[in-house]
Amino acid sequence: FIVTVLNYIAVSDKKFNLKNNLFKLLKNPMFIALPIALILNLLNFQSSFTDKLFEIIPSGIILIGLLIVGLNLDFNISDFKLPLFLISLKLIIGIILAYFVIYLFNFQGMDKSIILIAGTLPPSLMAMIYSEQYNLDTKFVANTLSLGLPISLIVMSIIVYIF
Repeated sequence: FIVTVLNYIAVSDKKFNLKNNLFKLLKNPMFIALPIALILNLLNFQSSFTDKLFEIIPSGIILIGLLIVGLNLDFNISDFKLPLFLISLKLIIGIILAYFVIYLFNFQGMDKSIILIAGTLPPSLMAMIYSEQYNLDTKFVANTLSLGLPISLIVMSIIVYIF
């Protein structure tokens, strides 16, 4: 929810119009899905149809994201400098924050490993979908994802092996 609001603010029009911006924000699928999910959860709604549907939808989103990344990928070494720096920075900050949370709450064992893995998660494929939707720099996002996914998986594997 917070990520969606921040994303919307980041890509909203430079000329701020409260009525138009609120209308656009309320049309966002995240804002539509969140109240529905909360109501269904509060009502203890169970259905095998919705369970199967919610298993299928994420794989479709991943496929769309990967297709968009593939279409926008451009192998030019100079274009990988900034994404590589940002991915390294993200991993360093993620691991530092993970250790801070582990120290703060005194996590041990499996909990410690889960927090460390969360600190090394790769960039989200949803960034590609958002960049395409809002006409942002899709080439930069594609380069970041193409580097971020394998690098994060390598770092994550090292973290799992060590802990």
